Amino acid sequence: MNITDISQVAFANSPVIIRIDLLDFPTFPIGVNPLTAHLTLITYDIESVGVQTNVTTYTLKKEQASINDKYISFEIQQYLKNDISIKANVPNQEFPVLQYNSLSMPDVKGQCVFFEFQYYITDGTTNSATVSSLNNVATLGYRWRNELTPFYGSYIGSSEGFDYAVAPVKKYNDDINFYIKQEFDFTLGVNVTSSTFIKTIQELQTATICSKEPLLVIYLDRDGLWQYITTFGKVSIDDDITQNSSGKVYRDNFNVNPATSHGENIRIEDVRQNYTVNTGLLDESMNQLIEELLYSSRVYLVRFFGDRFTVAQTGITIDNDIITIDNDNITIDSDTVTVGDIGYFATYTQVPVRVVDSNFAKRTFINDKRDISYFIKFKETASKIKK
Repeated sequence: MNITDISQVAFANSPVIIRIDLLDFPTFPIGVNPLTAHLTLITYDIESVGVQTNVTTYTLKKEQASINDKYISFEIQQYLKNDISIKANVPNQEFPVLQYNSLSMPDVKGQCVFFEFQYYITDGTTNSATVSSLNNVATLGYRWRNELTPFYGSYIGSSEGFDYAVAPVKKYNDDINFYIKQEFDFTLGVNVTSSTFIKTIQELQTATICSKEPLLVIYLDRDGLWQYITTFGKVSIDDDITQNSSGKVYRDNFNVNPATSHGENIRIEDVRQNYTVNTGLLDESMNQLIEELLYSSRVYLVRFFGDRFTVAQTGITIDNDIITIDNDNITIDSDTVTVGDIGYFATYTQVPVRVVDSNFAKRTFINDKRDISYFIKFKETASKIKK
């Protein structure tokens, strides 16, 4: 495997097409006999250099729609999405995942899948030589409508049109320690692996702001990479409660105490917490990141509770235990607090959510002056009451 260019990266939340140009097979004239393409698609992870895991093979066959068609194409994005999300060696987990850590870089897993394919055509009597493509990788990113569609196969697509957000001016909370950014690493050559192709880098904080209601929004952007946004405005939280009730019937009401006996059976079915978040004032360059957040298929909220690392905590390694420091309960997971961590938020919770908003009205400096901010509503993806 050798990934050296963006044109080798497939974004599986948009169509990924293998297009076979039949004119590349001159010994199989078009319009004489119906032609059929046989495609073998192989997906896998690379846990260490040269070691493939979670290998899955798909065998596909497709005929010309019309005997005069000059191509046969296969859409393979559904296979790629499935094999990014589900790993045979890690049951009961849907990928990709990010586990935030206030003391170190986050634990990120399962953001891509490598794939290769080979195909040949046949007229029912004779088979062509096999054509192979060995160096491809897919993420859960997507393309805008105006971008050129990269094809794979005998027609090589263009990598133009990948218009990334241009240097968005972010704001950072100076009490949050580890901000990160991600990028594709095209320099690894044959040493590429599932964990190294997408490079996670600590992002240096520039413009820092204090916030009374600190919140970190983490989401998959249009390239399938994790993106961090800090919000500085008001955060409102409410619950959607689903319950069932039915009236009670007693055979003998004489012994029923109306002061202690309920007249209904009540069962709480589901409680979903909602967060209405104001981003605070943003630079106009953040619009694209906000838009990608609203479209994202994987979003986390990290809520901080105001507790900070203190001098009393430095040099202590704590393994999933609750300890008392200055009359506060602090939970720290198998990490050592250093002098460099003093003053940063210590306690937090990470919540998987989805974006509820179905409309995006872009705000600009011309139309809205300096009031470029958004209210975004999130809903937890699991019940607050464990089922």
